[in-house]
Amino acid sequence: MEQLVLNTIVAASVYALVGAGFALTYRCSRFFNFALGGLVAAGAYFCYFALQFPILPLFVSFFVGIALTVMLGCVIELMVYGEVGKRGGTSLGLLLVSVGVYIFIQNMIALGFGNETKVLLPGYVMPSARIMGVTVTAAQAATVGTAAAALISLAALLRLTRLGRMIRAVASDAELARIRGFDVPKILLSVTAIGSALAGAAGLLVALDVNMVPAMGMRILLMSIASVIIGGATRQISVPGIAAGATLVAALQNLGVWNISTAWQDTIIFGCLMIALLLRPEGIVKARIRKA
Repeated sequence: MEQLVLNTIVAASVYALVGAGFALTYRCSRFFNFALGGLVAAGAYFCYFALQFPILPLFVSFFVGIALTVMLGCVIELMVYGEVGKRGGTSLGLLLVSVGVYIFIQNMIALGFGNETKVLLPGYVMPSARIMGVTVTAAQAATVGTAAAALISLAALLRLTRLGRMIRAVASDAELARIRGFDVPKILLSVTAIGSALAGAAGLLVALDVNMVPAMGMRILLMSIASVIIGGATRQISVPGIAAGATLVAALQNLGVWNISTAWQDTIIFGCLMIALLLRPEGIVKARIRKA
């Protein structure tokens, strides 16, 4: 049971990181950005690429991987979504474009690194500690710690900073924000950078804990989207909602593995998602709508 709790916390941390990035981009851009799944994998593989240079320390390689992921996300926003938006692209059109971007990123990773499973730190024995009868690895501790720090920082940014107020204004009504003189494309670029950093960090941490393949990001993204919807963060950017939804999804996922075959994991999650939408469409955490 203790191991089940640990696995739930680690999985919830990953889903919360990606879910926070998804919620930001969805609320501000109003479309499901499936390219975030590609950025999850890109974060892991950019770090893997940086680690091929022995001159770079381990932590520097991690930051290089996240920085390259942010650059890739911003390039996609400027050269793809921004241009489609200027030409009157609809939310459905942007969604389809994002699927194409995800497939492109996945195929480029497979072309450059191969489709086989890779380990981020081959031959490295991950340090671990025994806590309350459960073995916790350094990668798992880093995942939980990073997610906690990122979510707290995101909540503080949205509530306490000028950028956060502008993001909330665009998330509430982009057209009104534009009329009031906000530079909406610049704000969207900032949101993309934050979301890309969160997705890249999640991919890197997953690769550090287990392994990585080019298609690793899509399933993580789908679980994160379910977390956001269940948590009610599609109606308003709610960090507590994202965290609660991620915890519930991870708990259901791990309880399913404990009792039945892993093949039923996704069925359980999306079955619960449908039930949640029917019984409580506003999410398990009902945020009070505030004006920016």
